[in-house]
Amino acid sequence: MNNNIHKIDGERVAVEMAMTVKLGLDLHARDVVVCRQNDGQQPKPVCRMTHKELLDLVAGLIAAGHRVESCCEGRTIADAGCIAS
Repeated sequence: MNNNIHKIDGERVAVEMAMTVKLGLDLHARDVVVCRQNDGQQPKPVCRMTHKELLDLVAGLIAAGHRVESCCEGRTIADAGCIAS
């Protein structure tokens, strides 16, 4: 077997695993409505989660090596009281 093929495949997998995740957020007092898009794919269906669940999701994505971008409806997460300023 050609060892170069395995090496190229392994490198390709490593590159494909790191992605940019875009989060569209609609912040409410009790929860957050999140729309997620991975690397320019079609956006996933929206889901509702608590502020803590959102922070855990983002922390997990960053820990996995992904880049996370977000936009909110009219204010930042810190302004909404989700995290300390």
